[in-house]
Amino acid sequence: MIESKTPHQITLSIQSELQLVSLVSASIKGLCSHIDLTEKVSSRIELSVVEAINNVIEHAYLNEPGHLIDTIVTVFPHEKLTIQIMDKGVSMSLSLKELLKEDDDFDPLNPDTWKTSGRGLKLIDKIMDVLTYEVTENNNRLCMTYYIRNSESS
Repeated sequence: MIESKTPHQITLSIQSELQLVSLVSASIKGLCSHIDLTEKVSSRIELSVVEAINNVIEHAYLNEPGHLIDTIVTVFPHEKLTIQIMDKGVSMSLSLKELLKEDDDFDPLNPDTWKTSGRGLKLIDKIMDVLTYEVTENNNRLCMTYYIRNSESS
C-alpha cells in the first residue's frame, strides 16, 4: 500500500496493437493492488482502461499499428486515482456528452438487443466517477477519475 500523501505518477506507453493492451492491463492491476481498492473495484478500473485503449486502437487509429498511446496514471493516496489515455489519432466526432446520451435500446432479457460493440464509453462512465474528453493541438485525451472509497460496495 502507498502510504505517502504526495501524488505519484506513472506513464505507460504502447504502440497501437491489440496484443500490447494486456501490458497496460497488467500494470493497472498491479498498481491497484498497492492502493486502497478492493479486488472488485480494481477489476472495474482495469476494464475501463482496456476499453479506453481498445477504443483508441479501433476508432482513433483505425486498427493501424505503430501509433503511440500514452496512459498516465496519477495516484492521490486515499483520495483519488486519475487515468489519462492520450493519442494523436482521429478525434471523436461527437462530444462525450452526446456519445453518452445516445439511445441504447439494450434489454437485458432480449439477446437481440445485446450489442457487441459501441458500449465501452457507457461502461467506463458507469464505473468511473468523472469522465472527460478533450482535443488540443491534435492530441486526444480521455481522463477517467475514480474517488477512492473504503467500501466493498463500490
